[in-house]
Amino acid sequence: MTDQERILCSCRLFEGCGEHTVKCVLADEKNAILSYKKGDAVDYGGGALGILLKGRITVSTLCSGRKPTLNSHEEGAVFGFSSLFEREPLPFCTDMKADTSSNVLWICEEQLIGMMTKDPVLARNVIAIQAEKIRFLNDRILSLTLPDAEERLYRFLCALQNEEGRIEKLPNMARLAPRLNMSRASLYRVLDKLIEDGKIEKSGNTLIIKQ
Repeated sequence: MTDQERILCSCRLFEGCGEHTVKCVLADEKNAILSYKKGDAVDYGGGALGILLKGRITVSTLCSGRKPTLNSHEEGAVFGFSSLFEREPLPFCTDMKADTSSNVLWICEEQLIGMMTKDPVLARNVIAIQAEKIRFLNDRILSLTLPDAEERLYRFLCALQNEEGRIEKLPNMARLAPRLNMSRASLYRVLDKLIEDGKIEKSGNTLIIKQ
């Protein structure tokens, strides 16, 4: 198995699809592998799905004259969903820059639809990744639009509570901190402040939200 086949087989998009599907993708002449130097804009003009085969890419968007970072892509990442499944191909809605020398496999929309029609596992993976990206972007929007760290964390925890207003297991702080645009140390301080202010209660690993 080549390095490219290995990366695609471990990619979320092809999870459960098998090595044959990966080989077909790489062999299809309508798909393209493009190289980018450090600092290059990573783009395909829309209407294609990208898979990072090598390097690292930073994703940002223009916001009030600034360009805050939304995400960073590592080897095996899949991106470009916002440009798909429209009547006419749309440009990407974010700016992507190569942090290092990078290679990207671009799968055009027509080929992707054909593959999804033949393989329901691939179609399911596309839907699952879309849902994950929507959830991720909602978290990022929250972190960018709410300047107050306490309010960001409180609203996030409110979204996790069950019908009894409880969160039975503490979220992973190391993963939660970057999602809320703060350090892990700051996250613990904010959590302590919410407890001190009576907005939440902590009992072991359980959090109780006070509305």
